[in-house]
Amino acid sequence: MKFHIENLGKIKQADIEVNDLTIICGPNSASKTWLSYSIYHHLNSIFNLSTFFGLNHDVFTYDSYGKIDIESEKFQNELSMLIETSFDNSNSMLHKTFNTFESIFEKSIVSILDTANYTKIITEKLKDIEINLGIANHPTRIQKEKDSYIIDVLYTEDEKSEEENTLSNKSAIAILLSASISSNLSRSGIELPNRPFVITSERVGSLVFQKDIDGTALSIKESLESLMEEHAENNEINSIIMQLNKLTIGNRASLAIPVRKNLLAVRNADSELKKQSYLAKEHPYVSDALNDIVKGKFTVDNGTLVFSSNDDNHQLPITITSSSIKSLFMIDLYINSLAKKGDVLLIDEPELNLHPDNQRLMAKVITRIANSGIKVLITTHSDYLIREINNAISLSNDFENKNKLLEEYNYLEQDVLKQSQVSAYSVSNTGKVSEMNITNFGIDDSIFDNIIDEANQRQEDIMYAVDPSLFEDE
Repeated sequence: MKFHIENLGKIKQADIEVNDLTIICGPNSASKTWLSYSIYHHLNSIFNLSTFFGLNHDVFTYDSYGKIDIESEKFQNELSMLIETSFDNSNSMLHKTFNTFESIFEKSIVSILDTANYTKIITEKLKDIEINLGIANHPTRIQKEKDSYIIDVLYTEDEKSEEENTLSNKSAIAILLSASISSNLSRSGIELPNRPFVITSERVGSLVFQKDIDGTALSIKESLESLMEEHAENNEINSIIMQLNKLTIGNRASLAIPVRKNLLAVRNADSELKKQSYLAKEHPYVSDALNDIVKGKFTVDNGTLVFSSNDDNHQLPITITSSSIKSLFMIDLYINSLAKKGDVLLIDEPELNLHPDNQRLMAKVITRIANSGIKVLITTHSDYLIREINNAISLSNDFENKNKLLEEYNYLEQDVLKQSQVSAYSVSNTGKVSEMNITNFGIDDSIFDNIIDEANQRQEDIMYAVDPSLFEDE
Protein backbone atom coordinates (compact mmCIF):
# COMPACT_ATOMS: atom_id res chain seq x y z
CA MET A 1 0.00 0.00 0.00
CA LYS A 2 1.39 3.39 -1.02
CA PHE A 3 0.80 6.64 0.85
CA HIS A 4 1.25 10.20 -0.36
CA ILE A 5 1.81 12.66 2.49
CA GLU A 6 1.88 16.46 2.45
CA ASN A 7 2.54 19.13 5.09
CA LEU A 8 3.14 16.84 8.04
CA GLY A 9 5.31 18.66 10.56
CA LYS A 10 8.62 19.44 8.85
CA ILE A 11 7.74 17.11 5.99
CA LYS A 12 6.44 18.96 2.95
CA GLN A 13 5.96 15.88 0.79
CA ALA A 14 6.63 12.15 0.99
CA ASP A 15 5.62 8.99 -0.84
CA ILE A 16 5.88 5.93 1.41
CA GLU A 17 5.24 2.35 0.29
CA VAL A 18 4.34 -0.04 3.10
CA ASN A 19 6.27 -3.13 2.02
CA ASP A 20 6.94 -6.40 3.85
CA LEU A 21 9.59 -4.35 5.65
CA THR A 22 9.57 -0.55 5.57
CA ILE A 23 12.38 1.41 7.21
CA ILE A 24 12.43 5.12 8.03
CA CYS A 25 15.80 6.56 9.15
CA GLY A 26 16.82 10.04 10.17
CA PRO A 27 17.98 12.34 12.97
CA ASN A 28 15.99 13.25 16.04
CA SER A 29 13.04 15.65 15.61
CA ALA A 30 12.84 15.03 11.85
CA SER A 31 9.14 13.98 12.05
CA LYS A 32 9.83 10.24 11.62
CA THR A 33 7.34 9.37 14.36
CA TRP A 34 4.79 11.72 12.81
CA LEU A 35 5.13 9.74 9.58
CA SER A 36 4.64 6.48 11.47
CA TYR A 37 1.64 7.75 13.46
CA SER A 38 -0.08 9.26 10.41
CA ILE A 39 0.26 5.96 8.51
CA TYR A 40 -1.10 4.16 11.59
CA HIS A 41 -4.04 6.59 11.73
CA HIS A 42 -5.03 6.02 8.11
CA LEU A 43 -4.48 2.26 8.18
CA ASN A 44 -6.76 2.23 11.20
CA SER A 45 -9.43 4.15 9.30
CA ILE A 46 -9.32 1.57 6.49
CA PHE A 47 -9.24 -1.41 8.82
CA ASN A 48 -12.20 -0.13 10.83
CA LEU A 49 -14.52 -0.37 7.88
CA SER A 50 -17.40 0.65 10.12
CA THR A 51 -16.23 4.19 9.32
CA PHE A 52 -17.76 3.58 5.89
CA PHE A 53 -21.14 2.90 7.39
CA GLY A 54 -23.61 5.70 6.88
CA LEU A 55 -21.69 7.50 4.13
CA ASN A 56 -24.59 8.42 1.85
CA HIS A 57 -22.60 8.54 -1.37
CA ASP A 58 -23.87 7.14 -4.66
CA VAL A 59 -20.81 4.99 -5.21
CA PHE A 60 -22.45 1.62 -5.78
CA THR A 61 -24.42 0.99 -8.93
CA TYR A 62 -26.27 -2.07 -10.16
CA ASP A 63 -27.43 -3.42 -13.50
CA SER A 64 -30.96 -3.33 -14.89
CA TYR A 65 -31.68 -6.74 -13.37
CA GLY A 66 -30.92 -5.49 -9.87
CA LYS A 67 -27.66 -7.41 -9.45
CA ILE A 68 -24.18 -6.33 -8.32
CA ASP A 69 -21.21 -8.45 -9.40
CA ILE A 70 -18.70 -7.90 -6.59
CA GLU A 71 -15.99 -9.67 -8.59
CA SER A 72 -16.15 -7.04 -11.33
CA GLU A 73 -13.57 -4.34 -11.80
CA LYS A 74 -16.41 -1.83 -11.52
CA PHE A 75 -17.27 -2.93 -7.98
CA GLN A 76 -13.63 -2.76 -6.91
CA ASN A 77 -13.30 0.72 -8.39
CA GLU A 78 -16.38 1.81 -6.47
CA LEU A 79 -15.00 0.30 -3.27
CA SER A 80 -11.78 2.24 -3.92
CA MET A 81 -13.84 5.42 -4.17
CA LEU A 82 -15.42 4.64 -0.82
CA ILE A 83 -11.96 4.12 0.73
CA GLU A 84 -10.81 7.44 -0.69
CA THR A 85 -13.88 9.11 0.82
CA SER A 86 -12.95 7.55 4.13
CA PHE A 87 -9.44 8.97 3.74
CA ASP A 88 -10.85 12.46 3.26
CA ASN A 89 -12.74 12.10 6.52
CA SER A 90 -9.72 10.54 8.18
CA ASN A 91 -7.53 13.54 7.30
CA SER A 92 -9.85 15.81 9.24
CA MET A 93 -9.48 13.53 12.29
CA LEU A 94 -5.66 13.20 12.19
CA HIS A 95 -5.15 15.56 15.13
CA LYS A 96 -7.13 13.17 17.35
CA THR A 97 -4.57 10.40 16.91
CA PHE A 98 -1.89 12.85 18.10
CA ASN A 99 -4.33 14.22 20.71
CA THR A 100 -3.50 17.80 19.89
CA PHE A 101 -4.97 20.94 18.33
CA GLU A 102 -6.71 20.58 14.98
CA SER A 103 -4.85 23.64 13.67
CA ILE A 104 -1.51 21.77 13.82
CA PHE A 105 -2.69 19.38 11.10
CA GLU A 106 -5.13 21.61 9.21
CA LYS A 107 -2.90 21.56 6.09
CA SER A 108 -1.81 17.93 6.44
CA ILE A 109 -3.00 15.56 3.72
CA VAL A 110 -2.50 11.82 3.52
CA SER A 111 -3.83 9.98 0.51
CA ILE A 112 -3.57 6.41 -0.68
CA LEU A 113 -1.98 5.82 -4.07
CA ASP A 114 -2.91 2.17 -4.50
CA THR A 115 -6.09 0.50 -3.23
CA ALA A 116 -6.22 -2.27 -5.85
CA ASN A 117 -4.66 -5.01 -3.72
CA TYR A 118 -6.76 -4.17 -0.67
CA THR A 119 -10.06 -4.04 -2.58
CA LYS A 120 -9.19 -7.34 -4.26
CA ILE A 121 -8.69 -8.97 -0.84
CA ILE A 122 -11.99 -7.55 0.48
CA THR A 123 -13.79 -8.71 -2.67
CA GLU A 124 -12.42 -12.23 -2.30
CA LYS A 125 -13.43 -12.34 1.36
CA LEU A 126 -16.94 -11.10 0.58
CA LYS A 127 -17.46 -14.21 -1.52
CA ASP A 128 -17.29 -16.33 1.65
CA ILE A 129 -20.14 -14.64 3.52
CA GLU A 130 -23.92 -14.58 3.30
CA ILE A 131 -25.74 -11.25 3.12
CA ASN A 132 -29.36 -10.56 3.97
CA LEU A 133 -29.67 -6.92 4.97
CA GLY A 134 -32.25 -4.21 4.86
CA ILE A 135 -32.97 -0.80 6.36
CA ALA A 136 -35.96 -0.23 8.60
CA ASN A 137 -38.84 1.46 6.76
CA HIS A 138 -36.97 1.43 3.45
CA PRO A 139 -37.94 -0.73 0.44
CA THR A 140 -34.36 -1.62 -0.62
CA ARG A 141 -32.76 -4.87 0.52
CA ILE A 142 -29.65 -6.82 -0.54
CA GLN A 143 -29.05 -10.57 -0.43
CA LYS A 144 -26.10 -12.82 -1.34
CA GLU A 145 -25.55 -16.56 -0.99
CA LYS A 146 -22.33 -18.00 0.43
CA ASP A 147 -19.60 -18.70 -2.18
CA SER A 148 -21.20 -16.29 -4.63
CA TYR A 149 -20.00 -13.01 -6.12
CA ILE A 150 -23.53 -11.87 -7.04
CA ILE A 151 -25.49 -9.57 -4.74
CA ASP A 152 -29.22 -9.30 -5.49
CA VAL A 153 -30.86 -5.93 -4.95
CA LEU A 154 -34.49 -6.46 -3.91
CA TYR A 155 -37.38 -4.04 -3.53
CA THR A 156 -40.29 -4.61 -1.20
CA GLU A 157 -43.61 -2.87 -1.03
CA ASP A 158 -43.58 -0.04 1.48
CA GLU A 159 -46.74 1.21 3.07
CA LYS A 160 -45.23 4.66 3.57
CA SER A 161 -45.23 7.27 0.84
CA GLU A 162 -42.16 8.10 -1.21
CA GLU A 163 -41.93 11.49 0.43
CA GLU A 164 -41.15 9.81 3.76
CA ASN A 165 -38.36 7.71 2.20
CA THR A 166 -35.75 10.47 1.95
CA LEU A 167 -32.90 7.96 1.40
CA SER A 168 -32.25 7.20 -2.28
CA ASN A 169 -31.94 3.61 -3.47
CA LYS A 170 -28.27 4.08 -4.34
CA SER A 171 -27.51 5.55 -0.94
CA ALA A 172 -29.37 2.68 0.70
CA ILE A 173 -27.28 0.17 -1.27
CA ALA A 174 -24.07 1.96 -0.28
CA ILE A 175 -25.05 1.79 3.39
CA LEU A 176 -26.06 -1.86 3.17
CA LEU A 177 -22.87 -2.89 1.40
CA SER A 178 -20.77 -0.96 3.89
CA ALA A 179 -22.62 -2.69 6.72
CA SER A 180 -22.08 -6.08 5.13
CA ILE A 181 -18.34 -5.47 4.91
CA SER A 182 -17.94 -4.09 8.41
CA SER A 183 -20.20 -6.47 10.32
CA ASN A 184 -20.61 -9.71 8.38
CA LEU A 185 -16.88 -10.25 7.88
CA SER A 186 -16.16 -9.96 11.59
CA ARG A 187 -19.15 -12.14 12.52
CA SER A 188 -17.89 -14.77 10.10
CA GLY A 189 -14.51 -14.80 11.84
CA ILE A 190 -12.79 -13.57 8.68
CA GLU A 191 -9.75 -11.46 9.49
CA LEU A 192 -9.27 -8.30 7.47
CA PRO A 193 -5.78 -7.34 6.27
CA ASN A 194 -3.77 -4.31 7.36
CA ARG A 195 -4.82 -4.17 11.02
CA PRO A 196 -2.27 -1.70 12.42
CA PHE A 197 -0.55 -2.34 15.74
CA VAL A 198 1.86 0.31 16.98
CA ILE A 199 4.66 -0.07 19.54
CA THR A 200 5.77 3.39 20.60
CA SER A 201 9.09 4.73 21.83
CA GLU A 202 7.24 5.60 25.06
CA ARG A 203 6.77 1.89 25.80
CA VAL A 204 9.21 1.95 28.73
CA GLY A 205 7.26 4.78 30.38
CA SER A 206 4.05 2.83 29.78
CA LEU A 207 5.37 0.16 32.12
CA VAL A 208 6.92 2.44 34.72
CA PHE A 209 4.00 4.84 35.11
CA GLN A 210 1.00 2.74 34.09
CA LYS A 211 -0.28 2.35 37.65
CA ASP A 212 -0.14 6.12 38.10
CA ILE A 213 -2.31 6.70 35.03
CA ASP A 214 -6.00 5.99 35.35
CA GLY A 215 -6.53 3.11 32.93
CA THR A 216 -10.27 3.29 33.41
CA ALA A 217 -10.19 6.92 32.31
CA LEU A 218 -8.34 5.86 29.18
CA SER A 219 -11.02 3.26 28.42
CA ILE A 220 -13.79 5.83 28.90
CA LYS A 221 -11.96 8.27 26.63
CA GLU A 222 -11.65 5.59 23.93
CA SER A 223 -15.40 4.91 24.06
CA LEU A 224 -16.36 8.59 24.03
CA GLU A 225 -14.13 9.30 21.04
CA SER A 226 -15.67 6.38 19.14
CA LEU A 227 -19.12 7.84 19.83
CA MET A 228 -17.97 11.25 18.62
CA GLU A 229 -16.79 9.74 15.32
CA GLU A 230 -20.02 7.76 14.95
CA HIS A 231 -22.14 10.90 15.48
CA ALA A 232 -19.79 13.37 13.81
CA GLU A 233 -22.63 15.08 11.93
CA ASN A 234 -24.88 15.54 14.97
CA ASN A 235 -23.79 18.71 16.78
CA GLU A 236 -26.20 18.19 19.66
CA ILE A 237 -24.95 14.68 20.46
CA ASN A 238 -21.34 15.80 20.01
CA SER A 239 -21.84 18.61 22.48
CA ILE A 240 -23.17 16.20 25.11
CA ILE A 241 -20.29 13.77 24.55
CA MET A 242 -17.75 16.60 24.85
CA GLN A 243 -19.26 17.62 28.17
CA LEU A 244 -19.08 14.03 29.40
CA ASN A 245 -15.48 13.85 28.23
CA LYS A 246 -14.62 17.00 30.17
CA LEU A 247 -16.41 15.88 33.35
CA THR A 248 -15.09 12.31 33.46
CA ILE A 249 -11.62 12.62 31.94
CA GLY A 250 -10.40 16.19 32.28
CA ASN A 251 -6.75 16.32 31.30
CA ARG A 252 -5.74 12.97 32.79
CA ALA A 253 -5.47 11.13 29.49
CA SER A 254 -3.87 13.75 27.24
CA LEU A 255 -1.80 11.20 25.33
CA ALA A 256 -1.49 10.30 21.68
CA ILE A 257 -3.70 7.35 20.75
CA PRO A 258 -0.75 4.97 20.00
CA VAL A 259 0.66 5.67 23.49
CA ARG A 260 -2.77 5.10 25.03
CA LYS A 261 -3.07 1.80 23.14
CA ASN A 262 0.23 0.65 24.66
CA LEU A 263 -0.91 1.72 28.14
CA LEU A 264 -4.14 -0.24 27.77
CA ALA A 265 -2.21 -3.31 26.59
CA VAL A 266 -0.09 -3.10 29.74
CA ARG A 267 -3.18 -2.60 31.89
CA ASN A 268 -4.79 -5.68 30.33
CA ALA A 269 -1.60 -7.77 30.41
CA ASP A 270 -3.14 -10.39 32.72
CA SER A 271 -5.71 -11.39 30.10
CA GLU A 272 -3.58 -10.60 27.01
CA LEU A 273 -0.70 -12.84 28.10
CA LYS A 274 -3.07 -15.82 28.17
CA LYS A 275 -3.64 -15.55 24.41
CA GLN A 276 -1.57 -17.31 21.78
CA SER A 277 -0.88 -15.27 18.69
CA TYR A 278 -0.80 -16.20 15.02
CA LEU A 279 3.01 -15.97 15.15
CA ALA A 280 3.27 -18.20 18.22
CA LYS A 281 1.07 -20.83 16.55
CA GLU A 282 2.23 -20.70 12.94
CA HIS A 283 5.74 -19.18 13.06
CA PRO A 284 7.39 -20.14 16.39
CA TYR A 285 10.84 -19.30 15.00
CA VAL A 286 9.93 -15.61 15.52
CA SER A 287 9.51 -16.23 19.25
CA ASP A 288 12.73 -18.23 19.23
CA ALA A 289 14.65 -15.27 17.80
CA LEU A 290 13.11 -12.88 20.33
CA ASN A 291 13.95 -15.24 23.20
CA ASP A 292 17.63 -14.96 22.27
CA ILE A 293 17.30 -11.30 23.34
CA VAL A 294 14.76 -11.46 26.17
CA LYS A 295 16.12 -14.66 27.77
CA GLY A 296 13.00 -15.01 29.89
CA LYS A 297 9.25 -14.64 29.99
CA PHE A 298 6.61 -12.20 31.23
CA THR A 299 3.74 -13.24 33.49
CA VAL A 300 1.29 -11.64 35.90
CA ASP A 301 1.60 -12.72 39.54
CA ASN A 302 -1.05 -11.44 41.99
CA GLY A 303 -1.82 -8.51 39.73
CA THR A 304 1.83 -7.57 39.23
CA LEU A 305 3.58 -7.89 35.87
CA VAL A 306 6.82 -9.80 36.46
CA PHE A 307 9.80 -10.98 34.42
CA SER A 308 11.35 -14.40 35.02
CA SER A 309 14.75 -15.27 33.55
CA ASN A 310 15.15 -18.55 31.67
CA ASP A 311 17.73 -19.77 34.18
CA ASP A 312 15.28 -19.11 37.07
CA ASN A 313 17.92 -17.01 38.83
CA HIS A 314 15.47 -14.21 39.44
CA GLN A 315 11.86 -13.13 39.13
CA LEU A 316 11.35 -9.38 39.30
CA PRO A 317 8.45 -6.94 39.05
CA ILE A 318 8.69 -5.32 35.62
CA THR A 319 9.05 -1.87 37.19
CA ILE A 320 12.51 -2.72 38.57
CA THR A 321 13.90 -4.69 35.64
CA SER A 322 16.49 -3.21 33.27
CA SER A 323 15.42 -0.63 30.71
CA SER A 324 16.10 -3.17 27.94
CA ILE A 325 13.64 -5.68 29.44
CA LYS A 326 11.02 -2.93 29.76
CA SER A 327 11.51 -1.89 26.14
CA LEU A 328 11.08 -5.52 25.01
CA PHE A 329 7.80 -6.21 26.82
CA MET A 330 5.44 -4.72 24.20
CA ILE A 331 7.32 -6.47 21.39
CA ASP A 332 7.16 -9.76 23.29
CA LEU A 333 3.44 -9.27 24.05
CA TYR A 334 2.67 -8.62 20.39
CA ILE A 335 4.71 -11.52 19.02
CA ASN A 336 3.49 -14.16 21.49
CA SER A 337 -0.05 -13.00 22.29
CA LEU A 338 -1.52 -10.38 19.95
CA ALA A 339 -0.20 -10.80 16.39
CA LYS A 340 -2.68 -11.62 13.62
CA LYS A 341 -2.01 -12.62 10.04
CA GLY A 342 -2.16 -9.63 7.71
CA ASP A 343 -1.22 -7.10 10.40
CA VAL A 344 0.91 -4.04 9.86
CA LEU A 345 3.27 -3.75 12.85
CA LEU A 346 4.73 -0.29 13.42
CA ILE A 347 7.68 -0.03 15.85
CA ASP A 348 9.34 3.20 16.90
CA GLU A 349 13.03 2.49 17.52
CA PRO A 350 13.05 -1.31 17.93
CA GLU A 351 16.66 -0.94 19.09
CA LEU A 352 15.60 1.15 22.12
CA ASN A 353 17.88 0.48 25.14
CA LEU A 354 19.48 -2.56 23.49
CA HIS A 355 23.17 -3.44 23.42
CA PRO A 356 24.63 -3.41 19.84
CA ASP A 357 24.69 -7.22 19.78
CA ASN A 358 20.99 -7.34 20.70
CA GLN A 359 20.23 -4.66 18.10
CA ARG A 360 21.62 -7.08 15.55
CA LEU A 361 19.45 -9.87 16.96
CA MET A 362 16.42 -7.56 16.84
CA ALA A 363 17.00 -7.20 13.09
CA LYS A 364 16.62 -10.97 12.85
CA VAL A 365 13.31 -10.81 14.78
CA ILE A 366 12.03 -8.11 12.43
CA THR A 367 13.13 -10.03 9.34
CA ARG A 368 11.33 -13.17 10.51
CA ILE A 369 8.12 -11.22 11.20
CA ALA A 370 8.33 -9.63 7.73
CA ASN A 371 8.55 -13.14 6.23
CA SER A 372 5.52 -14.41 8.19
CA GLY A 373 2.61 -12.61 6.52
CA ILE A 374 2.85 -9.49 8.71
CA LYS A 375 4.18 -6.22 7.35
CA VAL A 376 6.63 -4.29 9.53
CA LEU A 377 7.34 -0.54 9.52
CA ILE A 378 10.15 0.72 11.75
CA THR A 379 11.80 4.04 12.52
CA THR A 380 15.41 3.61 13.56
CA HIS A 381 18.74 5.27 14.37
CA SER A 382 20.66 1.99 14.48
CA ASP A 383 23.38 1.22 11.96
CA TYR A 384 23.81 -2.19 13.65
CA LEU A 385 20.20 -3.06 12.85
CA ILE A 386 20.47 -1.81 9.25
CA ARG A 387 23.70 -3.73 8.66
CA GLU A 388 22.07 -6.99 9.80
CA ILE A 389 19.07 -6.34 7.56
CA ASN A 390 21.56 -5.81 4.73
CA ASN A 391 23.02 -9.22 5.54
CA ALA A 392 19.52 -10.67 5.18
CA ILE A 393 19.17 -9.04 1.74
CA SER A 394 22.65 -10.13 0.64
CA LEU A 395 21.81 -13.72 1.54
CA SER A 396 19.02 -13.71 -1.06
CA ASN A 397 21.71 -13.96 -3.76
CA ASP A 398 22.74 -17.32 -5.16
CA PHE A 399 26.40 -18.12 -4.51
CA GLU A 400 28.72 -21.03 -3.89
CA ASN A 401 28.61 -22.64 -0.42
CA LYS A 402 25.58 -20.58 0.56
CA ASN A 403 24.07 -23.33 2.71
CA LYS A 404 27.36 -23.76 4.54
CA LEU A 405 27.45 -20.06 5.35
CA LEU A 406 23.80 -20.07 6.51
CA GLU A 407 24.56 -23.00 8.82
CA GLU A 408 27.77 -21.44 10.15
CA TYR A 409 25.96 -18.26 11.25
CA ASN A 410 22.70 -19.97 12.28
CA TYR A 411 20.55 -18.38 9.58
CA LEU A 412 17.21 -19.94 8.65
CA GLU A 413 15.50 -19.41 5.32
CA GLN A 414 13.18 -17.00 7.22
CA ASP A 415 16.24 -14.82 7.94
CA VAL A 416 16.60 -13.99 4.24
CA LEU A 417 14.94 -10.98 2.60
CA LYS A 418 14.51 -10.30 -1.09
CA GLN A 419 15.40 -6.84 -2.31
CA SER A 420 11.81 -6.40 -3.51
CA GLN A 421 10.45 -6.97 0.03
CA VAL A 422 12.10 -3.88 1.48
CA SER A 423 11.39 -0.15 1.20
CA ALA A 424 13.64 2.37 2.97
CA TYR A 425 13.47 6.15 3.43
CA SER A 426 15.66 8.79 5.04
CA VAL A 427 14.33 11.98 6.58
CA SER A 428 16.67 14.98 6.83
CA ASN A 429 16.82 17.64 9.54
CA THR A 430 14.74 19.85 7.28
CA GLY A 431 12.08 17.18 6.75
CA LYS A 432 13.07 16.14 3.23
CA VAL A 433 12.11 12.51 2.65
CA SER A 434 14.26 10.56 0.21
CA GLU A 435 13.95 6.96 -0.92
CA MET A 436 17.10 5.05 -0.01
CA ASN A 437 18.72 2.99 -2.74
CA ILE A 438 18.47 -0.78 -2.26
CA THR A 439 20.68 -3.20 -4.18
CA ASN A 440 21.11 -6.94 -3.96
CA PHE A 441 23.59 -6.21 -1.14
CA GLY A 442 21.10 -4.18 0.87
CA ILE A 443 20.23 -0.61 1.76
CA ASP A 444 22.61 2.25 1.05
CA ASP A 445 23.63 3.03 4.63
CA SER A 446 25.99 5.89 3.80
CA ILE A 447 24.02 8.20 6.11
CA PHE A 448 25.41 6.11 8.97
CA ASP A 449 28.85 5.62 7.39
CA ASN A 450 29.37 9.36 7.03
CA ILE A 451 28.65 9.90 10.75
CA ILE A 452 30.94 7.01 11.75
CA ASP A 453 33.73 8.26 9.43
CA GLU A 454 33.45 11.74 10.90
CA ALA A 455 33.65 10.37 14.46
CA ASN A 456 36.68 8.25 13.54
CA GLN A 457 38.41 11.22 11.91
CA ARG A 458 37.79 13.41 14.98
CA GLN A 459 39.19 10.71 17.27
CA GLU A 460 42.24 10.30 15.03
CA ASP A 461 42.91 14.06 14.99
CA ILE A 462 42.72 14.27 18.79
CA MET A 463 44.96 11.24 19.27
CA TYR A 464 47.50 12.70 16.83
CA ALA A 465 47.48 16.03 18.66
CA VAL A 466 48.06 14.27 21.99
CA ASP A 467 50.74 11.86 20.79
CA PRO A 468 51.96 12.10 17.14
CA SER A 469 54.25 9.12 17.68
CA LEU A 470 51.21 6.83 17.59
CA PHE A 471 51.04 7.47 13.85
CA GLU A 472 54.69 7.07 12.99
CA ASP A 473 55.53 4.28 10.57
CA GLU A 474 57.17 1.34 12.24
